[in-house]
Amino acid sequence: MTPYQYCANSPWDENRNPYNWRLLAKAKESDQWTTIATVTNDDRLPGGYDRPSPLKYQDRVEYPLDVTGKTWQYFRLGILNTRNSLIPNYVGWLELAEFDFGKN
Repeated sequence: MTPYQYCANSPWDENRNPYNWRLLAKAKESDQWTTIATVTNDDRLPGGYDRPSPLKYQDRVEYPLDVTGKTWQYFRLGILNTRNSLIPNYVGWLELAEFDFGKN
């Protein structure tokens, strides 16, 4: 597939959302992984029923790719940390409801 963006959605508690991550891809199994997107200090993924629209928990967020126009077969999402890693004694939780290459 030849993606140009990706979408993500995270439910419930925004502190469990991914905060820093990399999306990697490769065309063949024997290829090296290539980073095609990097997100740092993300504040776009919504969370929780109490969030005001347009940032309700069910909303998907579109993210651009840093590398486009190439065809990939394998993908890897490397979540480096979550928002809760910034909160003392609140680590280890992750929620990611959806991840796809479709349009919002």
